[in-house]
Amino acid sequence: HKKLSDSHIGLAPRVADFDRDNFFAATDTLLDVSNILYVAETYDWPDEETQGYLWMYGAMQALVVQQEATTQLLGCFGLNRHPSSIAILDEINDLRISAVGHPANHTRYKKLKFKGCSFLAHRHHGSKTRFVLATYENKKAFRQRSFDVPELIGKQKIAVEMNLSQAWNQIRNDPKFAELNQNHGQAE
Repeated sequence: HKKLSDSHIGLAPRVADFDRDNFFAATDTLLDVSNILYVAETYDWPDEETQGYLWMYGAMQALVVQQEATTQLLGCFGLNRHPSSIAILDEINDLRISAVGHPANHTRYKKLKFKGCSFLAHRHHGSKTRFVLATYENKKAFRQRSFDVPELIGKQKIAVEMNLSQAWNQIRNDPKFAELNQNHGQAE
């Protein structure tokens, strides 16, 4: 971000096809959302049940916003999600759709693991950060899953880093960004 920001004007003739607006919107969003996720991952969650649900809803939404911002950033470089990150990100998105989509019928989402009606995720007994999710799959089976929000944040952090490393490698290795590497050093 700093390399591209510092040379925003200087890069214009060399990197005419680079979508700076989408890049800066994505990176600013990633920075903002990372603060929200840091709090949800490292701070002590509230004891009060309703506040705990609010934290879960906020963290689950922030995870999806982070995924979308990462995808937008990758698009600026003509990149797709890292193959090793796809299953992790899809699982987290699946949980988010199901956990906070009450009382939605989720049969229309083709990628969902369990299609059916899901019920609001509830705190797992004795835990502040673990939640239980119930889905009635196509009126035939009852599926119960549990998830720990800080664990999901940790998993997604690794997947996002895989994706962002692709963009970083392109900045470091693509000749059109050579000016950035000469002016700012390889360590940034």
